[in-house]
Amino acid sequence: MKITKTQLKQIIKEELEAALEEETSLRNVGGGETFVWCVGYKDGDETKYAKVTSETAGTAEREIKKRHNLRDEHIVSSKKGEC
Repeated sequence: MKITKTQLKQIIKEELEAALEEETSLRNVGGGETFVWCVGYKDGDETKYAKVTSETAGTAEREIKKRHNLRDEHIVSSKKGEC
C-alpha cells in the first residue's frame, strides 16, 4: 500500500493530536472529570464513529471536527461511553 506525503503528514498529525489529548486527559488539566465520548460523524455517505476523552460532549465534538477537518453539519451524534 502506497501513501502520499500529504496522507503521511495527516496520519502523523492525527496521531500526535491523539497522544497529546491522552496525555492531557491523564493529567486531568482543568480539574474537571473526563469521560469517554463516542462521536458519530459523516464522512461522505458513510457514518463513522470515533472515541474521544473529554470533559464535555461539545469539546469531544470539536476535537473530532479538528482531527478530521469537519464542519458542524458533519457531526451526527455524541454519547458517553465506548463506540
